[in-house]
Amino acid sequence: MGGVSVIKNARNLKNAELFVDWVMSKEAQEISWKEAQSHHILTNVNATSSPYALKSNELNLINYDFNKFGASDVRSGLIDRWVREVKLNK
Repeated sequence: MGGVSVIKNARNLKNAELFVDWVMSKEAQEISWKEAQSHHILTNVNATSSPYALKSNELNLINYDFNKFGASDVRSGLIDRWVREVKLNK
């Protein structure tokens, strides 16, 4: 999986939006594996995935509660804890 976003107050907002639209298109998502041999899990359901890409429905993923852990206060607390216990713990 990859990510793409538009930065708030971007100087070239229209071009940024056009780029994101293109990245999300069927054609662009297929280029990544047909031309560059990059085997991502695609987000466009109309795009054909690489035969070598992982099958998202076969992955054993963590059951992550985005509503709970994505909330600003919980998220900030988790980041603070990570910095204290992991990053700064040498």
